[in-house]
Formats: sequence, C-alpha cells, structure tokens
Amino acid sequence: MEHDINAYMASRKKAYKMIKKYINNKKGAKQFSPKAVLDMGQDLKTITDTLKEAEAIGFSVLKSVMMLISGEKASSKAEAGHWFQNLPFQFEYILRWIKKTKFRTLAY
Repeated sequence: MEHDINAYMASRKKAYKMIKKYINNKKGAKQFSPKAVLDMGQDLKTITDTLKEAEAIGFSVLKSVMMLISGEKASSKAEAGHWFQNLPFQFEYILRWIKKTKFRTLAY
C-alpha cells in the first residue's frame, strides 16, 4: 500500500510540474479574444470543481478502506474522528497528509 501511495504522490507531483510548465511556457501562450478567455475561465472552474469532488471522493474511499482494514465501524458522526486512533502507526502519517491536503487542487 505504501508503494501505491508513493506512486500516487509521484504522479501528482509530475502532473503539477507539467501543468505549471505549460502555464509558464511562453511558446504555448496565445492571444485570446475576451469571449474565449471567459469561456476558458468557465472551463477551468468546472475542471477545478471536478478535481475537488474527485479528491473528496478519493479521501472518503481511502478512509473507508482504512476503517475496513482496522476493523473499526463508524457508529456516529460524533465519533468520526475517533476511527484513526486505533490504526497502526504506518497509516497515521497518511491520514495527517490527507487532512492537510484534503481540498487542494493541482491548479492554483
């Protein structure tokens, strides 16, 4: 599982670098009409919203898998933060990272 997480992090970093490189690349910059810029802005908002939703879903799935692995059952929303306390140490750093980056996206 640690290998999968490292692979995910590497692919995320690579995607971020590619996006940043493309944005900063002066050769790729083109002149747009005001209407095209507005349309592109709407597309970027849609993409950003979709990425946020996908990240939230990924977090939820990872949380569910870790709960399944640990044998913990979610009994109420009041105890939602309690499930991670019984996980082995190897998962704790993953959970801290997820909490820190929960709603960040690749495009800033």
